[in-house]
Amino acid sequence: MRRILTLVWLILMVVPVQFSHAQGANLLQNPNFDNGLTPIAGGAVPASWGLWGNPDSSDKEELGALTHSQPWSWRLRKDYGTFTGGGYQTVSGIQSGATYRFSVYAMIWTCDDGVYSCRTGEGTYSDTWSGGRVRVGIDPTGGTDPYSGNIRWSGFISPFTWGSFQSVSVDARATGTTITVFMYYTADQGTRFQDVFWDDAALVKIADPPPPATPRPTSPPVTYAPIATSAIQTDGAVIHIVKAGESLWAISQAYGVSLDTLRQLNGLSDGSVIHPGDQIIVALAPTATVGPSQTPMLAATATSFEQATRIAQDLNPRILKMNL
Repeated sequence: MRRILTLVWLILMVVPVQFSHAQGANLLQNPNFDNGLTPIAGGAVPASWGLWGNPDSSDKEELGALTHSQPWSWRLRKDYGTFTGGGYQTVSGIQSGATYRFSVYAMIWTCDDGVYSCRTGEGTYSDTWSGGRVRVGIDPTGGTDPYSGNIRWSGFISPFTWGSFQSVSVDARATGTTITVFMYYTADQGTRFQDVFWDDAALVKIADPPPPATPRPTSPPVTYAPIATSAIQTDGAVIHIVKAGESLWAISQAYGVSLDTLRQLNGLSDGSVIHPGDQIIVALAPTATVGPSQTPMLAATATSFEQATRIAQDLNPRILKMNL
């Protein structure tokens, strides 16, 4: 029975990368890497975390200079080479649309000295030409692929000073109810020792979802002079009787006639003013014949603009006087 319970415990600890949670300041499980370990080949992984990449070993680190807070930090190591990798954790119960910040403290030690391990009387140093660097990322969709294009990454930092951790952080807006946080280490050159230490991670919500956008008010449709005010003459010409508040432009819009055409038909200039009661020629008769029953102002000559101008002058002597 004891063996069965132990096996169940190990299975639960090896697959620890998705959790629900109550809202709080830090939403990560085991954020300080101090709350238990899951044994793996080459060491152990802090409980509730997953490991990605190709380090030779993963384990806790107890040396005081290599922790940001006691008792442990999480150390990843490569001997005689370099690696790319880190830890990750998926968190559920996230508020979609809210903005979250992931941060962690990191320190790098890369050393190619196999005799003294980069230790002198003045202290321990790093061979910085290795190009070791760290960054952190958030996948706002909750995916666990560290190479996904969905991940929002921070910039790289290179905290090489022995015993001095630096914080690195990134913000991202969740697109669903789960997000995944990633730690990332890489280097350009291999060395005898290549270590990265992580400690005191945090995931906090820093902003609620933005309020829904307020629809922009729409302007009421522009109304133009109604066609019902026109008078169709017996010869087919269309005459508009101007009402109060109407403009030549509004009349042109109502009848689908350009301003230039209205001005030419009515002998008007750009500065002409129209008044209520004025009769505006909107369209000439397609054909017209002189006859005793027709009014002189709509004679057969109405098919030309010059003759239309004379008609307009007869209809609107007040406009003619102003133009003169």
